[in-house]
Amino acid sequence: MSYKDFIKYSGEYLLTSKESLEIDEITQNIFGVDSIVLMELAGKGVADFTDYLLKKDFESKILVVCGVGNNGGDGFVVAKHLFQKGYNISLFFIGDEKKLKKDSRTNFDIAKKFGVNFISESEFLSEISKFSVIIDGIFGVGLDRDINGVYKRVIDLINHQKKLSESRDKTKKLQNILNKNRVFFNNKTLTIISIDIPSGVHGTTGEIFGVAVKADYSITFGFYKIAHFFNSGLDYCGEVIPIDISFPKNAIDYLSTKPIKLVTERYIIDLIPESKRDSYKNKNGHLFIFGGGENTLGAPIISSKGAFSVGVGLVTLTFQTDFKEKTINFDFPEVMIKSFHNSFDFLIKNVNCFLFGPGVIGDEINSTDKDSVEKIKNFFIYLWNKNIPLVIDGGGLDYFIFLEKNLSKRDSPVIITPHLGEFSRLTGLSVSEIKKDAVNTVLEFAKKFNVVTVLKSSTTIIASPDGEIFLNPFGNEGLSTAGSGDFLAGVISGFLSQNISPLNSAILGTYFHGKGGELTSLKLSKKSMKATDIEIGIKELWLKIEQNY
Repeated sequence: MSYKDFIKYSGEYLLTSKESLEIDEITQNIFGVDSIVLMELAGKGVADFTDYLLKKDFESKILVVCGVGNNGGDGFVVAKHLFQKGYNISLFFIGDEKKLKKDSRTNFDIAKKFGVNFISESEFLSEISKFSVIIDGIFGVGLDRDINGVYKRVIDLINHQKKLSESRDKTKKLQNILNKNRVFFNNKTLTIISIDIPSGVHGTTGEIFGVAVKADYSITFGFYKIAHFFNSGLDYCGEVIPIDISFPKNAIDYLSTKPIKLVTERYIIDLIPESKRDSYKNKNGHLFIFGGGENTLGAPIISSKGAFSVGVGLVTLTFQTDFKEKTINFDFPEVMIKSFHNSFDFLIKNVNCFLFGPGVIGDEINSTDKDSVEKIKNFFIYLWNKNIPLVIDGGGLDYFIFLEKNLSKRDSPVIITPHLGEFSRLTGLSVSEIKKDAVNTVLEFAKKFNVVTVLKSSTTIIASPDGEIFLNPFGNEGLSTAGSGDFLAGVISGFLSQNISPLNSAILGTYFHGKGGELTSLKLSKKSMKATDIEIGIKELWLKIEQNY
């Protein structure tokens, strides 16, 4: 059995803390599933996953730490089931028994009657170094305050113990390399499993309430939480394993708010354009790219490669600077080049998608070279007024926000692709302010300016003007390299050029860019990747798709 077998219902939605609590109520009040049943299924699921990890190693000592809320109630069920399976279980309860809610109180009493070993705070302090697994059931998604007092001390100690065990493990591995026949430590590296979400992580934002458990695994129920993919949550949640606890799939339809959708491989398949044998280059779209400043001529070339990697038929490239006077190491003969000296009508002849901005320096709006800047402004307005889909990236975003008040309402779609710094300039908000409520900030911007907005980050947010919002979790730190954003802009534009809707182009583009980066890093390593290497992974991805579907 693989741990993947536990992911029986991946729930292609991400819920806020409020929505998570609301799903519980909907399941109970509309579908008639009793809350005690949900708690039992949640606890049993975590216990089964722990059993899988330990592979019946009954010598392992397991500690379950429980608070007074429903998360603690789940923990009591976990302890009961692991005890029944024969594991060496201890349970540390933090809080006042009188504050336990009905279901938690029931499972607290059951765990005691079954014979689970409850330990005191002093025993916790003296015994913590002996545990090989700690299961965190202190706080859940309902937490809305900073952690202090005994809760903070306990979480700090759990994290400290984790660091000590990792340090021991590194030393052990080094010593075993140097002395192959000797084993220096018998201690196992501490594994931390959080129930639903690590205690101390804000369920909606992924920010930390002063302190939080740093988990190896977070076993979540039915649906992912936004925090599993955002801000500090990315570092604290570890690997997130969603399990089925009988939430009805259509319970999501009863939510009072529109939940965020998660970009998954299963979702992507239906969006991919079908290849046809009678296809030819003009039928696969003609993309026009404008960009490339004085020292950034490579940016639009990288975008061109991104577009070709997803099947665009033709790419025409125009540099904002006069390429004839520059020495360009140009090894990409598939791209057609036109000089910016030509008329605007000539530049975009027979084009069905624009990409404006890769390599354009936004600061040039205030440049002393007024004639060149004025021509770029006029060209942007010209493209804006054409009934052709438009993608705006890089320095082009500064032209967009600078000219926004002078732009007419546009019927053709627009996609913008800012990173956090660029989005900060677009909104006037600081990066920290954006991070506190990134989802809603992006959504409101998309609605206000009637543009599909792709906010590039470790987890990319995609929002449409009609209120749909997606999160793309694919990618890794190998994509944090110069030109990666230019490549993404080209990929998105490549899909848009093929007559795919703007929202679906953004979803497909971020997926292919992220997944392509993941596959590339397996061949070249994350450290050695450069932007154009992403096409290596995308080629492999296309092969997988074509062979399996």
